[in-house]
Order: sequence, then C-alpha cells, then structure tokens
Amino acid sequence: MIVRTNWLGEFLKHSVLLAGAIVVLLPFYLMLSYSLKSPAEIESNTGGFVGSQEIMTDRRCIKAGKP
Repeated sequence: MIVRTNWLGEFLKHSVLLAGAIVVLLPFYLMLSYSLKSPAEIESNTGGFVGSQEIMTDRRCIKAGKP
C-alpha cells in the first residue's frame, strides 16, 4: 500500500514551525549579542555579533607585571 503525503501541507507546516522558532529564539540572540557590545556599538549597529572593542586592560596590572 502506497501512502501519499501532501507535500504542500508538510512544507507549510514546517515553514510555520521554522518561523515560530525564529520568533522565539531571536530575543535571546539579541540579548546575548547586545551584552557583548558597548552602548555606542549598539546605537550605531556596528561590530558584528560580539562587537569590535579593543581588549581592556588595567594599567595597574600592567605596571605590576601581572596579566
């Protein structure tokens, strides 16, 4: 017995599920991305996922010879 599936129905069902997953996961992606950026990078919408900040170092540690 051959069972035929409605490929259009399956496609639409998977499309709706994929769109729903994107809607649910997008706020978490943005929250993580924004937490790794400076306020200026968030406002200018530059810097990619983690931003383009230079490495921050404490000058007192550099003078003491500690990383």
